[in-house]
Order: sequence, then structure tokens, then C-alpha cells
Amino acid sequence: LQPTPRETHEKRAASLRRKLTWLGPTFIKFGQILSTREDFIPPQYILELSRLQDNVPPAPFRKIEKRLKQEFGPLALSMFDSIDPHPIASASLAQVHLAMLNGEKVALKILRPGVEEIIEKDLHLFPLIALIFQTFTALGKNNLLLNVISEFSRVIKQELDFVHEYGNMELFRKRMVHYENVVVPAVYPDYSTKRVLTMQHVEGIKISQVEEIERAGVDGRDRKSTRLNSSHVSQ
Repeated sequence: LQPTPRETHEKRAASLRRKLTWLGPTFIKFGQILSTREDFIPPQYILELSRLQDNVPPAPFRKIEKRLKQEFGPLALSMFDSIDPHPIASASLAQVHLAMLNGEKVALKILRPGVEEIIEKDLHLFPLIALIFQTFTALGKNNLLLNVISEFSRVIKQELDFVHEYGNMELFRKRMVHYENVVVPAVYPDYSTKRVLTMQHVEGIKISQVEEIERAGVDGRDRKSTRLNSSHVSQ
């Protein structure tokens, strides 16, 4: 029997996800962006590529320890009561480990060791890839793909700097201060650097997990209900 179009899409989507994972963080990031484009990508691809958002094979904890010591010095591990060596989430640029800090549960977002050098090399290649691609497609008539890559390069460089992310979180916190049921995790600046972000750990539900959100009592059609229960939803 010939595979159905759905089965073909599923196999190709799984193959694409594996190849992007193999190619490394820059390409994984592209896959993450594609996973949000339900307007022109088949649902089978959305489902597979969404796994790249927080389900990328993690870096070994020995490398994470090395990163912490690079950022905080040789006694970095003693700054925390404990650190779980198994990440609760792992994506293209960083992974998140639970830790205890002065008796409080926190989330450590740690930039993957070596990721900055890999992305710098990949970004040098992207314009060339775009030019070759445009030569053989209708996109050659304009600079659309080059413009997309230029914007992607700007954004991904910002995401490599957790000081920038901390600033955005504080800005969001100030703007949400009057919404008592909106929770923005607090950041601990004394335990954060450009490559490590230590935040208050807040339990939540991914916004894409619609059924779990509904079970938590949130009615997405009711603005009042959504606001009152927004603390259940992860940012």
C-alpha cells in the first residue's frame, strides 16, 4: 500500500527535526521559529518541530558545571544549596536546571557551552546559503530571504545575552504590576550573568497545551476568566 499524504508528511517532518537537531543550535532555532507558523506549514511539521522548543538533547552536566565556574568562579556550586543535574527543559541555546538557593526553589537557565562560537560560524554561512537558494527560486527577484536572515541574526545574538533578557523581564514586570494574577518570575541579579539567569521557579502550563489549560479552569474565550487564571499559564 502506498503511504497516505498524512503519513508521508509525518515521516518527512520527523526526518527534518532529526536533521535540524544534528546540524546544531542555529538550525534548531530556525526549526523553533517554523514550528510557530501554522499559517503555511502542515500540522505534522508543526507537531514535530515544536519538540525542538524544549526537548533538545541536553549538554552533559559536567559541561554545565564548567560553565557555572567560568561565570562565578571555582566555588560556583557552593553558591547554591543544591542543583539538579537533570534539566527540566533543554532547547537550542540553553537548558534549565532546578536548584535550591537559600531554601527557595529556583530555575537556572544556563547558556549551552560552546553555543556562541557555533552560532557565529553558522551565521557567516547563512547569507551564502540564501544567495544560492535565491538563484534557483522566485525569491531571487528580491532580498526577502536575506532580510529574514538578517533579522534572525540580530534576534539570536540578543538571545545569547541573558542581561538583555533580564532587562525585558523587568520591563514586563513593571507593566504587569497592576495585574495581581499575572506572575512574572523574579530574577536574582547577584546570581545572574550574561550566560546564566537565576529565576524564581514558577509552575505553569505551556500556552500550547490547550486541554491542560482548560482543565486548570481557564476559559480562553472569557477575558476576565483568562486574566484571573493567568498565573497557571507559563510565560
